[in-house]
Amino acid sequence: MDNLLNTPVSTGLSARGNPVPGLLSNVATLQRGGVPTNSNQANIQPVYEVYASVQGRDLGGVSDEINKIVADVAAETVSGQHHPDRRPDPEHER
Repeated sequence: MDNLLNTPVSTGLSARGNPVPGLLSNVATLQRGGVPTNSNQANIQPVYEVYASVQGRDLGGVSDEINKIVADVAAETVSGQHHPDRRPDPEHER
């Protein structure tokens, strides 16, 4: 972080029009934070991508499970609760 804050930047122009040297730390504050690693949108609305393996399963059962997960995520979004470590039901994992 210190190296980044010591990055030289132009903080303005002198009377002659030359850049005035400065450091990034004089014009910015940095802090660490956590954010989602992926953000998907369609027409500025958040969207969810679903990756599912259907090997050895009937498509109707897979479709029902995906619909349940999507409904659960939608309910979590409305309630403000988020479970980033959501995993499929273990009895359905192969």
